[in-house]
Amino acid sequence: MVQLLANMRGKIHNNIIQLRKKGFFSLLLTKFLVQFVGFGSVILVAKFISPESMAQIKSLQTYLILAVLIGTFGLDTAILKYCSEPREEGEKKYLLLYAIRKSIIFCVISVILFNLFLVFSPKYSVFQWGVYTLCIPMLTMTNILMNYLLALKRVKRMAVIQSIIKIQNAIFIIIGTWFFGIKGFIIATVLGLVVGLFPLFKEVNSIKVSYNMSKKIPFTFWNIAFFSFLANFTNNIGNYTDIIIMDSFITNRVEMGYYAIATIFLLGATQVTATLQNIYTPYLTESTKDISKLKQMTFNIQKKTLVLSIFVGITVYLGAKIFVPIFYGNSYINTVTYTGILMVKYVIYSSYAIVAIMLIALGRMKENFLVNLISVPIILLINYFIGKHFSIIGIAWAQVFNALLVLVIQYVFVFIVIKKERRYV
Repeated sequence: MVQLLANMRGKIHNNIIQLRKKGFFSLLLTKFLVQFVGFGSVILVAKFISPESMAQIKSLQTYLILAVLIGTFGLDTAILKYCSEPREEGEKKYLLLYAIRKSIIFCVISVILFNLFLVFSPKYSVFQWGVYTLCIPMLTMTNILMNYLLALKRVKRMAVIQSIIKIQNAIFIIIGTWFFGIKGFIIATVLGLVVGLFPLFKEVNSIKVSYNMSKKIPFTFWNIAFFSFLANFTNNIGNYTDIIIMDSFITNRVEMGYYAIATIFLLGATQVTATLQNIYTPYLTESTKDISKLKQMTFNIQKKTLVLSIFVGITVYLGAKIFVPIFYGNSYINTVTYTGILMVKYVIYSSYAIVAIMLIALGRMKENFLVNLISVPIILLINYFIGKHFSIIGIAWAQVFNALLVLVIQYVFVFIVIKKERRYV
């Protein structure tokens, strides 16, 4: 028994060492701080605003995520995939500049669409939230640059720069919201994202391209970007169906505010899994020539991710159980209930998160899109029906079913792709 425990301890220690070498903890800290500026800071600023205002912020942040996906148009994923492959340094920089230039066009389209949405939505003031749409180009550039640095495996350097900037910005947002409410939150968020871009551009300031790209950008580059956009856009509609349905049909904005705070705890948990996805995508991409090795590596990481997610889910729930009554008061106790349900969803999501990026490593964006194309319409219908008859608690439990549905469909497509890849070997 003692020997068994010693072996387990040794394995855990070795895994932690490997994660540290790959920059897991540095990147995890950075991602927490980045999200703290957006969603994470709301945990604190919610103390200074009403639950109704909290629900409004959460809804607009959800729509912002979809708008940023339009602005990015999958170019961040294409950069991560292409720049992770063995290529000349000059070619990688050329692809980065090309992606940035093209993203400006999509950002303009996205900003216009978001402002049109605000104009025709009586719940939101276009004069107040119109400024918030300036976050779209800032977040688009941030996503592309961060994926470029990840592709080059400059994880620790990026983490140090981002950590310093994001701590300052988070404090700025909290102070802005404390004194000026929602207006302060909007202005501080935009300014924070602007400042956050400087260290990223400085890190890749070496973008003096001497590479002569005589040929056109490969067709597969845009193919990856396009299907990545479709997959991510439909996936995020599925992920945020709860907020979209609540914003459209639920009249109890106070209860929605309690639920919105619970989603912040969910977001904090998902950063652990998302960090593993970001770190291992370049490594999985390097192993795509050997499908057996890729499968073994993927499922090995997936098992560890599942175990880690169970620990994270329990920790976050217990943390919310202690934190919410003390910080917000007993009137917010329903937030704890919603957090517990969403942690179940998180563990299920983490059960297929790594196998999903294996498809990205293989360049199989079309299959990722098909997973969402099949699951999202079902998710929308179920959430709409449950929301009509069982209100917010029903929508919360529907998220668990959503995750189970995607898990089944995701694994079906993964095994189909593996079978096809083996035929070409």
